[in-house]
Amino acid sequence: MLADVVVLPTAPVLVPGVSPAPPPEVRAVADAVDACVEALAPHERVVLLAPGEGETPAVHACGRLDLAGLGRGDVTEERPVDADLAHALGERLGTGVSAPARLPLAHAVLALLLGGRDPLVAVSAPAGATSAALEGLGATLASTLAERADAGPTLLAVAGDLSAGIGPAAPWKDLEGAAELDAQLVALLDEGRLASLPELRAEAERVRATAWPALQAAHGALAAAGLRLVRERYAAPAGVGYLVARAA
Repeated sequence: MLADVVVLPTAPVLVPGVSPAPPPEVRAVADAVDACVEALAPHERVVLLAPGEGETPAVHACGRLDLAGLGRGDVTEERPVDADLAHALGERLGTGVSAPARLPLAHAVLALLLGGRDPLVAVSAPAGATSAALEGLGATLASTLAERADAGPTLLAVAGDLSAGIGPAAPWKDLEGAAELDAQLVALLDEGRLASLPELRAEAERVRATAWPALQAAHGALAAAGLRLVRERYAAPAGVGYLVARAA
């Protein structure tokens, strides 16, 4: 069953040890992440949900986490994989299961932020899928977990990276409307109106809110499980919106 849901930004700078002296505003987000993780409901496995490419979801049965692509080959871990759940999800979604050499970066950062040694499965929410298909992906995740209730409680961890164009320091500097998009999305979350996420899709894509597909899929899972998200923190250090939230 789905025991808890957490939304965390997947910026590698938030991973302990990656930056020896992160700026205070980044440290504040990292502290919010740590507090949120410490408050999670007991669980026995983790599904990592982050954006992917194309129009088809992907299920990854891989436990290797590393930041070698960022020049930090020293940041590496090997986590156990819940192969049974991976194959159940691959069958339900009709995608099968991939076995990459390492997890995609966003999934790896989610796992590193969570810590622990819980068996994991990684799922990519495709940026090219329709909003309905993304919600269906989340609903399928929730129903598959409900059908496997005897396997124990599961945590769903979701990427929470919003606009990447807020101000001159942003990766896509000074994108018009970036801050406004984040404010609208956070308002939807605060007001319990994530069903309206599709209305923001075009603008989210324009301002490089990369986690949008994962958040849309997460709404499908939350709705199926009768849960909603509560914001713990939103901030935009270095011009990128970071969202931290968890289920209530």
